[in-house]
This record gives sequence, structure tokens and C-alpha cells, in this order.
Amino acid sequence: MKNYIEMAVSVATILALMIGAFWTWLKFIRHREAYPKVRFDLDVNFVGKQGKQWVVELKAILENKGLVLHKIKAQSFTFNIRYLTAADKIENTKIPSTHNDTYQLMFSNKLLLRNDKGENTWLPSNWEYTFIEGGMQQEYTHVVTIPEEATFLLFHSRFDYADKRLEFHTAEKIVKVPTDEKEIRTENSKKAD
Repeated sequence: MKNYIEMAVSVATILALMIGAFWTWLKFIRHREAYPKVRFDLDVNFVGKQGKQWVVELKAILENKGLVLHKIKAQSFTFNIRYLTAADKIENTKIPSTHNDTYQLMFSNKLLLRNDKGENTWLPSNWEYTFIEGGMQQEYTHVVTIPEEATFLLFHSRFDYADKRLEFHTAEKIVKVPTDEKEIRTENSKKAD
């Protein structure tokens, strides 16, 4: 009888270890719970015109769909604005990649909003990091001016996770520049509906 009990305990222990291993594999490998589930979106809001410039609000919207807090290196949280004008030649340009070269429309003009390190950053230079709590959404805004001759904007942003095991995250958006302020009011009323 003692042998049967010991054998049952051994079988139960092995079974428990197998179930635990399967649960760990399912949770951390299959469902990738050890990795961030951050949605990264960009938005552009044309506020109005001042002289020969558009006043524009840029937004980075980060939503942590997971349960774990994620830290972002503040000075890696950067953005760039490139734009086209009616006078620019439109051409697809070869963009080198680690996997294959791709072709993409080249936005020839760059809006320069540089900090002391030569980067456009969302956060003050004295910040070490920012974070997003699990299940929360965080918005970062920056107000810039865009030349009135711009016709399209390419808005790109990137950040590095503070956790060394994780790499980086990027987002990109292209928007048409309004032709006049009336077009802004029309777009804003569409958003409100």
C-alpha cells in the first residue's frame, strides 16, 4: 500500500510539473506575456494659420494593453517631420533594410526642431524615462509650425524601452496639409460626428 501511495505522489508531482511547464510555455512563449503589448499611434491636428505658417499639434498616443508597467528612455522618444511641397519632384527611393531593400516615396524637406543633441524629442532633456502603466493610455503632445507651402507631411516617431531585453518601437503617419482654414473646420466637424 505504501508503494502505491509513493507512486501516486510521484505521478502527481510529475503531472503537476508538466502542467506547470505547459502553462509557462503558453503564457510566456505562445502568448508572449513577457513582452510589451503597447499600441503606438500618431495624430496630427492642424489648429490654424498664423502668417505663412500652419500651427500644428502633434500627438504620440501610447496604450499599454498588457498588465506590466513599461519604462521608455526619455531621450530615445523622438520624432521627425518631413514634408512635400507642390514644387517637389515625386519619386520612390530605395531604402536600405536588413532584410530587403524597399522603395518608398521620398519626402524631400525636413522640419528642423532640434534639441541640443540634434533630435526632436517629446520629453524635456532632464528626464531619464517616462512610463506607461498596464491597461493605461498616455498622450504626449508637441506644438510646431509647418510652412504654408507644405502639401503632405510624413510624421515618424520612435522610442527605446528601458528594459535592455526589449528593443524599440516605431510609428509613422502621412497626412494631407489643408488648403485653407475652412478645410480644417470641415475636418473637425467630421471628427466630432
